[in-house]
Amino acid sequence: MKLLFVMLIVVSVIPLTLIIAGYLETYHYPKRNWFVGYRSNMSTKNDETWAYANSECGKKMYKAGIVMLPISILIILLIYLISGDISEMPAMYIDICQIVIMIVLIVITEIDLRKVFNKDGTRKDIL
Repeated sequence: MKLLFVMLIVVSVIPLTLIIAGYLETYHYPKRNWFVGYRSNMSTKNDETWAYANSECGKKMYKAGIVMLPISILIILLIYLISGDISEMPAMYIDICQIVIMIVLIVITEIDLRKVFNKDGTRKDIL
């Protein structure tokens, strides 16, 4: 039973981090810097690309965390209820899936940046 609580905490860390960081990036993103926030070559071109990237990535992170948290907890609980025991392996697989989702969010944000901004950081004229 003790291991069950540990596994529930382990699978909750990434989603909770995404929820908190997503909220902060969406509504309270920092000024452009190289330490905090969504940083890439494209997002640091100017203040407009920085604000857009942090806001958009933050929204995606928040939503992903909200979806991942109950699903991750439910999977661990179902495994425990079905088998009557729990090991570290399911939590490891869940964490790997969560990390892959985080990488996908970064790729999607970079694609969005390139749809809205030119390579020099100026906003594209979309009619």
